[in-house]
Amino acid sequence: MQIERQLEQLTAMVSDIKRDQALTAKDSADTKTDVQKLCRIITGESEPERGLVLRLRALEQGVDGLRQDHQAIRHWAWSAIGSAIVGVGAFVWQRIIS
Repeated sequence: MQIERQLEQLTAMVSDIKRDQALTAKDSADTKTDVQKLCRIITGESEPERGLVLRLRALEQGVDGLRQDHQAIRHWAWSAIGSAIVGVGAFVWQRIIS
């Protein structure tokens, strides 16, 4: 009776170990699949133009272009403000002299 109980316990332990191994193998396979998908997303694999690396570079170029445009607009705005101040000063000076 005691041997049968020990045999049942061992059988249950072996079943638990096999189940755990199967779950671990499934988790490992799922992880491998997820890593492969992420690699394809990042590199674009057969379509590199769809990869995140090239999209990031294109985005950086777009941001650089926006910065340059911002600097140009800022320069133009300060030039316009300076011209307006000179114009007002000239108008006031003209009124003072007249």
